[in-house]
Amino acid sequence: MSSYKSHLNQFRMKASVFTTTLFFIAAFFGATVKGQNLVPNPSFEEYTECPDDQFDIDLAFPWTSYRNTPDYFHSCDITGTVSTPWSSLNGYQVPFDGEGMAGFITALFSPDGNAREILGVELTEPLTVGEEYYVSFQTNRAFGGGAHSNCDCAINNIGLKFTTRAYDINDVIAINNNADIYTQEVVTDSVGWTEVSGTFTADSAYSHLALGVFFTDEFNTLENYNNEPFYKTYYFFDGICVSADPDYCEDFLSNDQIVPNKPQVKLYPNPSKNLLRLDAQEKISKIEIYDILGKAIKSYSCQDDCSTIAIKELSKGTYLLSITFQNNVVWNSKFIKD
Repeated sequence: MSSYKSHLNQFRMKASVFTTTLFFIAAFFGATVKGQNLVPNPSFEEYTECPDDQFDIDLAFPWTSYRNTPDYFHSCDITGTVSTPWSSLNGYQVPFDGEGMAGFITALFSPDGNAREILGVELTEPLTVGEEYYVSFQTNRAFGGGAHSNCDCAINNIGLKFTTRAYDINDVIAINNNADIYTQEVVTDSVGWTEVSGTFTADSAYSHLALGVFFTDEFNTLENYNNEPFYKTYYFFDGICVSADPDYCEDFLSNDQIVPNKPQVKLYPNPSKNLLRLDAQEKISKIEIYDILGKAIKSYSCQDDCSTIAIKELSKGTYLLSITFQNNVVWNSKFIKD
């Protein structure tokens, strides 16, 4: 009997250890699933081949078009057409994260009010019904370049929608005045990135997401700063995140934003009417100013002090400031002349 009890106790101990092990394995994998970004290629860094023209979003696999012809931008483009940060099509913009980003028309003057482009992707796993998800993406208003320089325009209702299937250029997603996460404010910033974020409780096992403006023009607010009769609003997108972990998207983006040895520069005030002030930790060798189309406007050699830059004679608009440090590192930023 004592031998039987001994074997039974050993069995119970092993079963207890096994159960505990299973618990920790389940907890580990549960945490792994919860603490992850369900959006593949979230910053458009991966590509099947380098883009070199418009309409190449399919090269940022597995992203694809859900309506019309979104664009793909990456520094690997040697033609300069859709490269970053300079693009002959859409002007200057540093990606929010890494070297790639997407871009597309969010509104276009048209009789039906539905002319725009929408981007989509399949999630790494479907959403769980009843689960709350944290959603964020970065967007920037483009202005400049040969493709969209006619209208200095901005729009609201830029957002994200979950779907249960994919769409394509021949089977387009509907513009039905509904989105799951979107900004009701007009996104005007063409210098920095604007974060659009929120929470979403899944009411279906959604397997895909789409980015764009899902409202018809009668529900949108359009701001046209140069009063062009035919408007076209264009925005860049980067850093898309969907996670069941409330901290994951914030950590994911902040970690990706860390760039070793990048010079720290404070540029202010921005916008400005007369003077730009620079606070830099490194010594500056040269400063250059370009217009939004990439044309050189001014150049300064900084033998002594370059802490202030006179811009009073510039016309109102958006410009690029390019700073070259004495160690040959280059720092770029946009500024607005009021």
